[in-house]
Parts: sequence; C-alpha cells; structure tokens
Amino acid sequence: MGLCAECVLVGNLISGGGGRLRAVAVCDARGAVLSPCGRCRQILAEHGGPGLEVDTHRGPRPISELLPDAFGPGDLDAVRETGGTDRA
Repeated sequence: MGLCAECVLVGNLISGGGGRLRAVAVCDARGAVLSPCGRCRQILAEHGGPGLEVDTHRGPRPISELLPDAFGPGDLDAVRETGGTDRA
C-alpha cells in the first residue's frame, strides 16, 4: 500500500513549515474527482479543522460531513478531564 495524495499533501505542508488547509481537491489522471479514504479524512480533519472544504463528486463539502464524529483535540481534553476513565 502506498501513500495517498492527501497524505503527501499534509507531509509537504508540515515539512514546509506548517499552516492550515482551507480546501482540498484530488482527481485521477482523467480529471475525475476522487473522495478521500477514511485515513485521509482523519488526516485532513487534523490539519484543516472541521470547516475544511473537500471537493467531492457532489461538490465541495466540509470535512465534518465526510467524517462525522472525527477524533480531535476535544477528545483529548475529555480524557484529561476524566482522568482517562471516559470509555465512550
């Protein structure tokens, strides 16, 4: 298994000094829009936030719609507040 384009994008973002993603569009060699896999959706959410726009075959949509209930900083805060006993 190789790396998806989204993983390479985020890797380049980090190695170039960081920042936040605002919008992402990925297509195949013919120009057809590709939807990110689950792993890539999580990575995009971590580096763009819930409002990151992702191009889909149905048009741009926020990553929060493509990955509802994504793991994020709020989940870490909840674990810290409960002392690690929150096993939802």
